[in-house]
Amino acid sequence: MSEEKYLEDYLLIKKTTEYVRQKSFPSFKELEDDVSQEAFIKLFKNGFFVRDDHKGKSSYISRAVSNCFIDQLKSLGIICNLTKAEKTQSNNKYLNIVNIGLDDMLDNNIPEAETITPENQVNASDAYKWIKNCFESVFNDISDPKRQAFFESAFWWYNDQGVSTKELALLVGYKSSNPTQELKRLIQKVSLCTQPHGIEVVNPNEQVQFLQEQIQSDGSL
Repeated sequence: MSEEKYLEDYLLIKKTTEYVRQKSFPSFKELEDDVSQEAFIKLFKNGFFVRDDHKGKSSYISRAVSNCFIDQLKSLGIICNLTKAEKTQSNNKYLNIVNIGLDDMLDNNIPEAETITPENQVNASDAYKWIKNCFESVFNDISDPKRQAFFESAFWWYNDQGVSTKELALLVGYKSSNPTQELKRLIQKVSLCTQPHGIEVVNPNEQVQFLQEQIQSDGSL
């Protein structure tokens, strides 16, 4: 199969991902690129692109993309599976971590949570734990150790290093054409996981430093 045909199929998946996201997952635009890539890899491994019988091709791709969105939301801790009894009772398949059925959640945009500030009422210790847990849920899905090293350093200690994002990537041996955009996407995914707990992650190292200072002052770190 030619590279041109693979590119054509990938562009179709990206277009389908945008459509599915707008229809069913409007609050999660930042997941589109990851979902497109995951759907393409899964379809490729299943031999989908070399089949001659492509009856219902569009609907098949749409189902694959929807399943990948669900997998992403599960991995971020935003939703979880319901038990059989809960499914019967609620008529939903999934539950998000603030106990709103996914079908209901998709009909309403998730309210934007406040950024952590000294005036915020979120317990510092709990907030730090949620950021750490959500970061690890995203971090553990990364297979490239150099990419992991870049994200870990950029997320937790970037302000202390006194270098640009590109320079930081080079320092840890990670080669990327746009490490700044990759870091932004990682932060957005972590924030999606923390927002239901009242925490929006924007400048993680600054927020983490503030939380650590609060925890130390309370003597709980």
